[in-house]
Amino acid sequence: MEPIVCDTSSLIKLAKANIVPCLGAMFSPVHLPDAVTAECKSDRLKAIILLPFFIPHTVKNTLPIGLGAGERGTISAALELGASFILTDDDAAIRKAGRLGLVPLRVFDIIILAKLAGHIQSARAAMDRMIAEGEGIAPDVYAETLGKCGE
Repeated sequence: MEPIVCDTSSLIKLAKANIVPCLGAMFSPVHLPDAVTAECKSDRLKAIILLPFFIPHTVKNTLPIGLGAGERGTISAALELGASFILTDDDAAIRKAGRLGLVPLRVFDIIILAKLAGHIQSARAAMDRMIAEGEGIAPDVYAETLGKCGE
């Protein structure tokens, strides 16, 4: 399995969808930069980051790339670790990561991969849980994700 580096907002969305374990089933390890770990302040997130597939990473050289601390840490950690994949839903981070040769994935990509790999029964259920927990999902993204999952 390939390693991935995850940012905070994506971790929150996966928690809302109740599919965090899928990340560990599809990628190994899942690195959390120190900036992301520091942003995990709720009891729910503190418990989630203790799952055994999460590996904390202290970034040695944070790139000055004009993003939030978590996104800078995620991209910097991926480059330091030689990880190809990052998980972020931040558009600026996605553009920057792509320019740096990384492969950015969004939470909806994880939902699609999890569904196609049989790790979840229903993409619709995962997205509906996200919505029930206050996460906005654009109708076109919702429909596109369901289409890619064959739902």
